[in-house]
Amino acid sequence: MPKALPPRAVPTPTLPETCGPRTEPTVTNLAGAWLLEGDWQCETTLAGQVIGMAFPYPEFALTTVIRVDLASGDRFAHVLAQEERTWHD
Repeated sequence: MPKALPPRAVPTPTLPETCGPRTEPTVTNLAGAWLLEGDWQCETTLAGQVIGMAFPYPEFALTTVIRVDLASGDRFAHVLAQEERTWHD
């Protein structure tokens, strides 16, 4: 997230109820941006489930990079554009 916004505006993932954080998510202060990193574990498969990002200030128009690394080793990444509301892979 751009540094023009405060760190409290960093979005967080929304996951099924069977998922929970393995570690406390961290916000890192980079040169020009805030970076949210965390490790979540789900007790059931994510196949067919809805996952997303919750923005504390939804009026901000941001482009968001989403990367999901699965325990299987599979990695999914997507740039969610400002006008894009959902992404399916």
